[in-house]
Amino acid sequence: MKTPQIVSIVNQKGGCGKTTTAINALSWFSQKGLSTILIDTDEQSSSSRTIQELGLPFEQIFDATKLSKRLLSIRGEYDHIIIDGPGGASEINRTIVNSSDLVIMPCKQFIYDVEGTQHTLAFLESAQAICRTPPVGVIFLNDVDERSSAFKQAQQFFSEESGSSFIFLKQYIPHQLIIGRMGVQGQSIFQIKGKVAKEMAERYDQLFKQALVAYGTKVD
Repeated sequence: MKTPQIVSIVNQKGGCGKTTTAINALSWFSQKGLSTILIDTDEQSSSSRTIQELGLPFEQIFDATKLSKRLLSIRGEYDHIIIDGPGGASEINRTIVNSSDLVIMPCKQFIYDVEGTQHTLAFLESAQAICRTPPVGVIFLNDVDERSSAFKQAQQFFSEESGSSFIFLKQYIPHQLIIGRMGVQGQSIFQIKGKVAKEMAERYDQLFKQALVAYGTKVD
């Protein structure tokens, strides 16, 4: 079965939900009995702290050259390698995209967030042009207000642009305080109890399934 071994969560825009997505992705794959590791490339190390509390494997690498070498050395050791990318259009972000099989880009609904994806999309388009195995890119809207006009405008924009260098996922993640408290609680959304947490866990489950389908993986 075609599956992505290196899955990166990237966007040059800070505060778009890369860390929470990376934590939930690692937990989601791990719960399926797959050997999975997170590589934290954000010097704030937010995902590392939560992953440590979850008892799951992680590494911290903040240098592009070291990251490339490390990915080559561990590529056969794990079913999936999740990379939590830093903010900014940095060289390490370019390295992450070039090294990835599947690139997941969370984006908020506001126009400056939508515009802020352009540098990351440029990295993706470059990687798709030069890499022997081009990465597949997907975008989803995160932390949204479902009633707002900005949400509808962002949906329309990405829907119209989808299909060239990236695929726009229908599943989105609404604004919920419980997601922001994940780090404080040291848990992924799949470990938190309660009705709202269960609803958000179901949304993330669908999100990751849609991302895998976009990559070409058969999902039950």
